[in-house]
Amino acid sequence: MMTSASAAAQRLLTARQSGQGCESLGLQTLDQGYAVQTELTTLWRSAGLQPCGYKLGLTDQRMQQATDFSHPLYGPLMRQWQHASPARLTEAGLLSPRVEGEVAFVFKQGLDDANASEAQLKAALSHVLPALEVCDSAFLGWPTSLPDALADNLSCGLYVLGEQPVAVDGLDFASLEMNLLCNGELAASGHASQCMGSPLLACLWLVRELAAQGTPIQAGEIVLSGALGPMLRINQGDRLQMSLGVLGQVSCQF
Repeated sequence: MMTSASAAAQRLLTARQSGQGCESLGLQTLDQGYAVQTELTTLWRSAGLQPCGYKLGLTDQRMQQATDFSHPLYGPLMRQWQHASPARLTEAGLLSPRVEGEVAFVFKQGLDDANASEAQLKAALSHVLPALEVCDSAFLGWPTSLPDALADNLSCGLYVLGEQPVAVDGLDFASLEMNLLCNGELAASGHASQCMGSPLLACLWLVRELAAQGTPIQAGEIVLSGALGPMLRINQGDRLQMSLGVLGQVSCQF
């Protein structure tokens, strides 16, 4: 690694705060990426940001195969990044935003079991919501490697949650269809099965992983499932609306 994890984290933070993207950190491994992400999270917390859950990335099985990975990646979410639909993000200070349609899982109780079952996961969930993840990057031209992306918290910017909670019981997560409109026209579409076969399975993987790491999911925390379709580049003034079957809609304007 070109620089220490703490110095690399400060570089990423400065890039976002200044609005001036930075060059690659030159990271070589995912362990290095997670080390920088941990330092960056410490900087955010020192600045008063409050962790409230996690986001998943690399949940598309085709992307996993293309990059020779057998599992997704993850990073923290902060309460201050959360917005309610319909959200106005005109003053968000984003560098190069892009949007993905996802499922948000909201927990009513913690789950500390590295072998948790789907039934245990469903019992621990309060509800789910449609969500838009507004991705952004501290890197010029976006990251060129997975370790760099991981260090920058998987290019997380903001996230927008739908208004109407939906109960988990009876939901067929794998069958959900995602349609993303930009300025009233269909701009991206996808299927929930693209997300590890089902967004619920993606969430279950994270719950097990966190328990195995000794940092289990807690009551009140949120998990963003990972993308259900392609990432959409956006411009100032764009109006976005995502529909996700029985989960309803979520919208924002830039």
